[in-house]
Amino acid sequence: MYQPYVEYARAFLLTDRRARGAVAEANDILWLSWNEAIAGENLNRYAWLLLRSRVMLRTPRHQGHPDLRAAVFSTREIRTHHDPGHLIALCELVDLFEAISRLPDDQMDVAVLHYLCGIDDQRIPHVLGLSPAIVHAVDHHARASVEALLGAPDTRE
Repeated sequence: MYQPYVEYARAFLLTDRRARGAVAEANDILWLSWNEAIAGENLNRYAWLLLRSRVMLRTPRHQGHPDLRAAVFSTREIRTHHDPGHLIALCELVDLFEAISRLPDDQMDVAVLHYLCGIDDQRIPHVLGLSPAIVHAVDHHARASVEALLGAPDTRE
């Protein structure tokens, strides 16, 4: 599970060093709270929520939400295209990433893992500590919510 954790952390923290630091801290805390973690019903969920808390603690905020806008510059789309439509794609990706950051926690996590980090959708339930049916439903709601957010009038000033 180390690699999906690092990928998720990197989406928010932007560098390998910061991402690996957040994952290492989460692993240290998990080790220190191991008896509590294994006494619970779902070790993977416990570990995920611990990692998520460490990442969100370090993530810059924009209008009260995690700021994913800078992650746009890490996408293959932006790094490999230099045609005139490049700026349009950049603006659209910034809007998309901002919409994802406004989703409820589980929806944002599924969207980030699947669409930003490229984690296989069959692995995501194990990473998050959720059932495949719940992850499927959360993904469906996330996509609908992003579409609604992108279709809503722009209230930014």
